Amino acid sequence: MTARSITLILVVTLTLGSACDSNRATQPVQPRPDPWVLTTLEALPSTIRLEQGRTVELRIVARDQRGVPMPEAGIVTFSSSDSAVARVNGSGLVTGVAVGTAEISVTKTVAGVTRSATMTATILQASPLADLEIIADLERGWQPSVAHLKVGGTVQWFTVGPRNWERVEHRMLYLFDEGNRVDSLDLSTGSARLKLMTAGKYRYCSGICWDPPDHGIVYVD
Repeated sequence: MTARSITLILVVTLTLGSACDSNRATQPVQPRPDPWVLTTLEALPSTIRLEQGRTVELRIVARDQRGVPMPEAGIVTFSSSDSAVARVNGSGLVTGVAVGTAEISVTKTVAGVTRSATMTATILQASPLADLEIIADLERGWQPSVAHLKVGGTVQWFTVGPRNWERVEHRMLYLFDEGNRVDSLDLSTGSARLKLMTAGKYRYCSGICWDPPDHGIVYVD
């Protein structure tokens, strides 16, 4: 091979290599996607109106910096500005307790970023019932936990359902008016009933009294 041929081959090789390098340099670099950052938090519905004793579960919507809904990961906490008016549990279940208005707040933390949202709960006077059934629930307590009964109406407590009464120390239910114990009812048979003839506010408790989920209120109107 002549020196001229070798020189020509080298020139062609260098030219092709430069062209490839040029093509690589001009190709756009694909940007790496930004990590999701918790940017906004919303509690739905934004306002609720509940009768006493009724419940509604809030839905939480978290969005990133692009406005895209984020996965369910993260730490969520709920609180009420007045639990005597509206209670909220760790799952976002709001219960109307007494007539009035309360602010329900929710916070969520994802990767060290915390955002908050609030909604307004307005609790309305419940219409009294002629007969009332209250059912035990191990997680949520007696349901409805706050109820209204007409004077002379009958209220009946049932232990059927999610509650496992083998785990409850005391199977008695105690009923109190504004200051005194009115009656005690045996729940070991699975239910107990009582007719309330006098208007007023009656608190009742079972198991370890006054500790949720073992207490509730019946208003006799």
